[in-house]
Amino acid sequence: MRKVLLSVIPIGLLAIVIWVAVRECQAHELTGLSFRPLPAAAATALMAINFFAVVFIWRMNLAHLGHVLALRVAISIYFLSNAGRYIPGKIWQIAGAVALARREGVPEEVTLSASAAGLLANILTGLLIGTLALWGQLTESALALSLFITLAVATAVLLCTPLFSKMMAIHTLITKRSVPRVHFSPAHMALLTLLNALRWLLCGLAFHLLILALVPDAEISLLVSVGAYPAAYTLGLLALIAPGGIGVREGVLVLILSDSLGAGMAAVVAAAARVWTTALEALFTGWAVWHFHSRMRS
Repeated sequence: MRKVLLSVIPIGLLAIVIWVAVRECQAHELTGLSFRPLPAAAATALMAINFFAVVFIWRMNLAHLGHVLALRVAISIYFLSNAGRYIPGKIWQIAGAVALARREGVPEEVTLSASAAGLLANILTGLLIGTLALWGQLTESALALSLFITLAVATAVLLCTPLFSKMMAIHTLITKRSVPRVHFSPAHMALLTLLNALRWLLCGLAFHLLILALVPDAEISLLVSVGAYPAAYTLGLLALIAPGGIGVREGVLVLILSDSLGAGMAAVVAAAARVWTTALEALFTGWAVWHFHSRMRS
């Protein structure tokens, strides 16, 4: 019963956001809301580049540990395993990547380490960019909480090598199999953090273009848009009860964008952003399924 209730909470949050968006549209008869194809296309192109950047970073982590995957194979594995984000528990995406990469000869501990390092750097940079970009909008308590979370994740990243060593020790204890030591150099972790920071800036720009595509007269600064999306996405990622960050991401976006767009229009943008990113992910996942079955038949 408890698990069912926890699963319902994020769905309820998303339902509230959609309800507010629909009410806003009905009350104002879509005043100020439109669709501009050019900024929408530019936003979609930038978000697609972001998806490929995620795959590139994950593939780079594997290569650093001595296992190089063909680009098409890496794209297929990432998007197939990415569907696991929508299963409650937050572990299924990495578990899927481990299982699929094992078919390509990549040891479990290597895929686990590559995925975990990418996830830690992803969370760190997302929180950091979100906090810095939204500094002026945050209350003292919210700012203190954001900085605390950022420092906690930063510490985890800096201690990644001993953390991975402990993970491998636990793996050995459970499976009764010794595994080679897996770690990342400080230079690689610095590069990993930089690439993720650039990727989040790209996401923020794409989100800003999406807002302009839907609300051409929106009086919102680029800084707010760039900070809003990484902050909302990362907090959704950290919400253990929300598969895919459903509800949490939209709720955070509404809170951040309300001052600039109004609560109703912010809800419209948040709901549209969810549909937009999910549709794009579904497109790439469909290709990944086709590629996987093609390789299975050959």
